[in-house]
Amino acid sequence: MSLSSPAWPCIRSARPEERLRLQFRQPALFEARTTGFVEPEFNVYPLLVETKPSAANAVPGYVEPKISVGLERRFGALFFAKLAYNVQGELPFDYYVPAGDTAPRLPSVLLSFPQLVAQLQLLDDPTRPHAGFSANLDLQKAGGPFGGTADDVRIAPDLEGYVPIGKRVTFAVTGSLGVLLPSNYGATVKQLPNPCPRSLAPCEAELEQDIQTVYFRGFFSGGPSSNRGFPLRGVSPHGFVPFLNPATASQQVAANCDPKDAPDQASCSSPIGGFTLWAASAEFRFAVTGPIGAAVFCDAGDVSQYEIWQRGSLRFNYLHMSCGVGGRYDTPVGPIRLDIGWRVPWLQILGRPNEFQVEAHDPTWGVQPRIAGQPLALAFGLGEAF
Repeated sequence: MSLSSPAWPCIRSARPEERLRLQFRQPALFEARTTGFVEPEFNVYPLLVETKPSAANAVPGYVEPKISVGLERRFGALFFAKLAYNVQGELPFDYYVPAGDTAPRLPSVLLSFPQLVAQLQLLDDPTRPHAGFSANLDLQKAGGPFGGTADDVRIAPDLEGYVPIGKRVTFAVTGSLGVLLPSNYGATVKQLPNPCPRSLAPCEAELEQDIQTVYFRGFFSGGPSSNRGFPLRGVSPHGFVPFLNPATASQQVAANCDPKDAPDQASCSSPIGGFTLWAASAEFRFAVTGPIGAAVFCDAGDVSQYEIWQRGSLRFNYLHMSCGVGGRYDTPVGPIRLDIGWRVPWLQILGRPNEFQVEAHDPTWGVQPRIAGQPLALAFGLGEAF
């Protein structure tokens, strides 16, 4: 079969994406309360680095094989633990390579790490909690004797509490911390917004490796399960980088950014990820009638490019406060929810009078998309935010 020249650019500009995740579980492995599991994944996706990609330009993407193998067990009604070993590959490729293009491709990333997840729950209902509390811990150790690109320790504890206020109203609150301690990457990210202050050429390779590794290992906030006034990964150190995950491409589209034309504009900055995180949320949940519910919430938090032992790592004056309202529709697997969050202008970074000055004077902030010109974001999810 032959293709005419008008059809070829259309086919050439296609960026197919594929996601596949399987799960194999064996209950009563070794003894009655221990379950073994194997969870393989294979994903292929494009990295949309331009708002209007040209069929004549290289289109980068990733092949992502992943597997998790481990055990999980309940200890009585209150305590749950999971021990897993994870291997994840991030293999860059080009969907299309222009003729004569000899530019070096991005380096591959291999992540290899054991993971311990522990959970202490004292809740009246795990799916729709009305009273009680939960304490959770996610501990990972990458690299070292386990090999791989990244050598680090990643710690992420959080607490959740629920207080009944009458029969149909619940006050819910949560707080979390995140600490990433890298041993062999991250030096350029710590220098944001000028990771290569003199010239890009001497540190370009290190910058690409650092940003890729931090992107897959670092912390982000924003989106349906964290700060609902921001888009997915919106609360994070930002910087101009030559590649993006598809989840962040919508932010550049909203900001009318074309990195090829304006690489120095704040609107071209993309979330990179950080080494420390703090987050807090509080909301009132109302049972309205039947399966219909509502919520009023406020979310806050920050992600920093500094390690926990560095000054300014936990920046509690960076509130990134957003408040809003949401609707709920209960289903057998949990509530379907839609929230709208408003970024409170005077409660983004304390000492900065409004959101515009934050964006103008903090290059790591980035420019957040708006709805009808207002600092709003929509968050859609299944299950409560926490």
